[in-house]
Amino acid sequence: MITKEKHILYLYESIGKLFYAIAACDHTINKIEKLTLNHILTNDWKHVDKMYRKVVYKTFEEVELKKKEYK
Repeated sequence: MITKEKHILYLYESIGKLFYAIAACDHTINKIEKLTLNHILTNDWKHVDKMYRKVVYKTFEEVELKKKEYK
């Protein structure tokens, strides 16, 4: 089962690919495209980054605990 976090990550990956495709098709990035992408990266992406960090840090903490158990 795909979690909500994976759906959100997929959404933002798709948005990034879309903007890349738009820029690639006309070889320029319009001001509005740049501002929209900048808005997504600076505001909306914080939520996704926070979720990703939770997953990574949780895994990292589990690894560190197992290392301590083996010592």
